[in-house]
Amino acid sequence: MKEYRLLLCIGLAGGCAAAVQAQPVVAVAKTGNVTTVAAEAAARASSNVSRSVVVGAASRVPVVTGATPVVATPRQQTLQISNALNNTVQAPSLRQQLNTQVGESYRELLRTNLRQDAVLDFDFKPEVVAQNKALLRQYTQHFIDLQTQVTAQKPQLLASLGTDVTREAIEFEGLMPASKDVDILYVGEVHFQANVRSEISQFISQLRSIYPDRNIILATEFLHVPAGETTPALIRNREELTPYKAFAEDSYEPVYSALDNGIPVVALEDYRAVRQAVEELRDPEISPAEWSAMRQKAVYNFMTSAYGLQFRNQIWKKRIEALRAQDPSSLVVVWGGDRHVNGYNADALPNVMPAKSFQLLFTTPQAMLHHNAFFNGLYTQPKALTEMKALGEEGKIVHWWMEKTPLSQSLGDVTVLVPYKSTRP
Repeated sequence: MKEYRLLLCIGLAGGCAAAVQAQPVVAVAKTGNVTTVAAEAAARASSNVSRSVVVGAASRVPVVTGATPVVATPRQQTLQISNALNNTVQAPSLRQQLNTQVGESYRELLRTNLRQDAVLDFDFKPEVVAQNKALLRQYTQHFIDLQTQVTAQKPQLLASLGTDVTREAIEFEGLMPASKDVDILYVGEVHFQANVRSEISQFISQLRSIYPDRNIILATEFLHVPAGETTPALIRNREELTPYKAFAEDSYEPVYSALDNGIPVVALEDYRAVRQAVEELRDPEISPAEWSAMRQKAVYNFMTSAYGLQFRNQIWKKRIEALRAQDPSSLVVVWGGDRHVNGYNADALPNVMPAKSFQLLFTTPQAMLHHNAFFNGLYTQPKALTEMKALGEEGKIVHWWMEKTPLSQSLGDVTVLVPYKSTRP
């Protein structure tokens, strides 16, 4: 079933998102030779021995076949086509195609970009699953295009890239743009890293002195919108945080840094909207009892999928736009996961919000190598990594552009690498 998620998207290449959105089953049956063969194979399979299609951990949807004709539901039709694709169509998977195009070094990126949590399970409507596949194709093509540009321009990029290895506190003022040149600062992080959170806290504590003329607001993924809040509310002290908290206490060091320095904070994540979307988009053929047992897992699957990422970013975008409408002269600092706020991802906020912006990424060497294969040799220079390791737990690498590059929208403007120190339980 895992292979189907990739293969069906290949069959829907081209304008597949619109076709699937309109009539998912018909679109699958009519698009391209691959799915036509699959549909025919599925029809032939109706005369075979009875069997069940396994979805997830258990066999949920029996596809009864044999002498007695059975009218399959849309869900069962989709699963039949999936089965036929897996058994009769010898097309290379999307992963195989990409490995052929970009070579062995791309495997780490593929493992992340096409990883399990970016793919929607069959707990959702077939048309939503298909739209998610279309988004994965779009994101992956974005990576391929970026990889091609970085490879072609690597000598010039290396010549323009500043690198500093240090154990001292980073003075960010010399790395930041002039006040007139920025309206949104994007601060991306790799999650569950104590050293990453500490560096972000240090950065936030310096913002008042860097931009004394600006009304600074920190908007973050790590606070959730409470019931009844229709417009972004400014949180100005720790006592007001309680209804907004949704994570472990160690997640809030940068929030406390902002409040302690007179910077109000705003919630971006709307879990109520996410849960409502999950309920509306779930597959109606799943029984209420079964759905009750799997709801929590489905919410997580939705939030980390390509479809869910786009859905959540649209909510964040509206809240940031509302903040800027309230005070157009404000400097909004958007702190969240790197897939949301760093431009290497096709649907990241810098790519969908027209504003003067500047991107920072706080990460670790391990995460950098795993997330972004095209950064290899830029932000992961062997000499710098060796020097950082020699400095022990206080070592860090700072990268910035000495000359602005057209690729900074995708590669970011400042990147800070710190030692790995997980906060996962």
